[in-house]
Amino acid sequence: MTRVGSNATKIKQVTAKAVTCFMGRVMGFEPTNIGTTIRGLNHLATPAMNLISLYFAWRYKRVIESCKLEIYSFGYPKGTPAINRIQKVSMTNNILNKKIFQEIFVIILFMNSYGAKFKKEDEKKLREIFEFENSTFSTPQYMLFQARGEGFVASFYQSGKFLIQGKNTQKIVEKYFEKNPEPKSENKTQIPYPHIGVDESGKGDFFGPLVIAGAYLTQENAKELIELGVCDSKKLTDKKILELEEKIKAKCIYNVVIINPKKYNEMYANFKNLNKLLAWGHATALENILNKTDAKTAISDQFASSENVIKSALKEKGKNINLIQMPKAEADTAVAAASVLARAEFVKRISKLSYEYETNLKKGCNSEVLEQAKKIAEKFGKEELKNIAKTHFKTYESV
Repeated sequence: MTRVGSNATKIKQVTAKAVTCFMGRVMGFEPTNIGTTIRGLNHLATPAMNLISLYFAWRYKRVIESCKLEIYSFGYPKGTPAINRIQKVSMTNNILNKKIFQEIFVIILFMNSYGAKFKKEDEKKLREIFEFENSTFSTPQYMLFQARGEGFVASFYQSGKFLIQGKNTQKIVEKYFEKNPEPKSENKTQIPYPHIGVDESGKGDFFGPLVIAGAYLTQENAKELIELGVCDSKKLTDKKILELEEKIKAKCIYNVVIINPKKYNEMYANFKNLNKLLAWGHATALENILNKTDAKTAISDQFASSENVIKSALKEKGKNINLIQMPKAEADTAVAAASVLARAEFVKRISKLSYEYETNLKKGCNSEVLEQAKKIAEKFGKEELKNIAKTHFKTYESV
């Protein structure tokens, strides 16, 4: 996401990619002059309509491929926070409103990544895929390989984590990975329904919040969600996750606990232990659902070596529930649904932060994230990272 110009009179050239793609998709024709330049944009109307065009194209399910969007300051002083510019533009032009902007940036920034978990033995099979795509290979630190191709970067970590990012992510995923992201089965964990599943997102991401979600499913709910394609969120693209979010919410009782970075850092300073903070979040989500149901069983991923970490954090109603903790609990549909809800909220929250700080905040925690953190600290001051990142990560110390 790029900011163009410090005031309206200086906006003389902008890429036509936003103009042509957004307007073209709405009108129903294929853009042909993406590389051209439009000159003399020195008023609000045209850039405003570009954004509105994207909004309606998305609303009416038009196909919008990854587009570069130029951001305008609309004549406000250099350094004006982006969120303030949204509000000022809203007052200037009643077509625009803050909600539309937020929805637009959720769509633009976070439709272009895919994550999954593989075994190290899968390296050869994955390499063959990207060799076929004429990729260039390298071996950065902590990775088995990184493949760069046309419009994508695929990274396979030593931990087994697999990540694809870039404008052509969706094409690669649909071609090789999304046909059968999760084998459909009624209940892999064999734990009878109804029960609650709990999972989190953002734990390993330097930027963004920590989100913990819970979902209460009956046998019927679980079957419906399996048919919709609900599975471990790590096996789904962000686009699919956002599509599934509302469907899950419509079919079950759920709760989402959001710990934004500033609050996260305050809580971590008190707990001084990530597992205790996670336990608090899981226990809170459970208690909130138990206030609406009479569930007797709950399942959670076992993130701590001792089961007592979560159990000791359980609140009044949670103390009476049968809490099952297990590795790879996302195999259970209730936990998988919770993982999708948590990830969807994380995606939306980090997109909002990305807009406010005028950069596409990277996920995970690697050298690219560190470089981005350094640039943000240089622009806003290191203290500002406390509002958008988890400061107990070593990345923060390295800034």
